[in-house]
Amino acid sequence: IASMESGIRGADGRLVTAQQALAQQEERYRAAEKEKTLLQEKLRNATKQLGMVDEERRDFQETAHKLSLSLKGLEREKKELQERLEETTAQLQDGERNKHATLEELQKSQRLLIEGDAEKKVLQQRLELLRQSLSDAEREKGQLQEQTTRLTKSLQKVQQKGKKYRLRLCVDTTA
Repeated sequence: IASMESGIRGADGRLVTAQQALAQQEERYRAAEKEKTLLQEKLRNATKQLGMVDEERRDFQETAHKLSLSLKGLEREKKELQERLEETTAQLQDGERNKHATLEELQKSQRLLIEGDAEKKVLQQRLELLRQSLSDAEREKGQLQEQTTRLTKSLQKVQQKGKKYRLRLCVDTTA
């Protein structure tokens, strides 16, 4: 009986040890499950953040593309304005040459008028026509100068816009 009691006590001791080990195992299992749940939540959050970052990246790329297109448009407009400015400047110079030629003709006509009384009437008419031509040339010169001023201002605005878009494009692409 004593040997059986000793065996029962030994078995009871092993049972208690096994129960304690099982309780520890269950505690580790619950902790692992809890950690698994936390890690899954962190993974979901990280996936959401990655999605938001991708969305922002796409938005930035789209904005950069739009700004690039706007910049190309502004550069094209700048080129067109530059060409128109050059054309207007050439017309202004032609007008100035015509003015000088008309002035020379007017002065020549005035000399001829003084020199000859016989042709006085014809020369006076010619003089009047030349004066009218000079007046027209002056008016055209004024119009061309105004157009040159407008084109110069437009060109400056386009250049300012181009600088602003380049700056925004640089900021957006670095962001």
